[in-house]
Amino acid sequence: MTATPKKNSATAVLASNDHQDHHGIKNGIKHVIYCVLYYEIGRAIVMTMIETTKLSAYNDSIRHDVPGLVDEVRRVLGAKLVAYIAGVGETRAVREWAEGERKPSPKAEQTLRLAYRIVRLIEQSEGSGVVAPWFQGMNPRLGDKSPSRVLREEPTEQARAAVLAAANLFVGA
Repeated sequence: MTATPKKNSATAVLASNDHQDHHGIKNGIKHVIYCVLYYEIGRAIVMTMIETTKLSAYNDSIRHDVPGLVDEVRRVLGAKLVAYIAGVGETRAVREWAEGERKPSPKAEQTLRLAYRIVRLIEQSEGSGVVAPWFQGMNPRLGDKSPSRVLREEPTEQARAAVLAAANLFVGA
């Protein structure tokens, strides 16, 4: 007959600790999995919201009449910055566009529609106080030029696409 070793109190405590450690590790792993899932779900929701905002901003930039579009961009950016972006030397032209007394050139209208789209995108994502500084600040994605400068000095499709891409990256899209 073989003798079974007696369990003393120290052995019982060690066995209990091993069980608790194993249980704690299992709970820790579960916690990490839940955190990852919540993060991914939250990220998916945010990305969906950004995509919805992008689509809404695009649709509104197409549907808006010129006076309403100019008025909204002027409200957020100010008449001087709008005039600069549109390539005109005076704020009177911006006021006349907003009041429907005068029409911008086709090139200026295209730039204003893009500016409106970006204004809406950034405003809905970051707040209206961020929009003008974004347009005026040096942007590393644009060769350290401001978006407003790129829109004014490089009125090409490639430059417009670069400014829109920089805005999308800024809001996390």
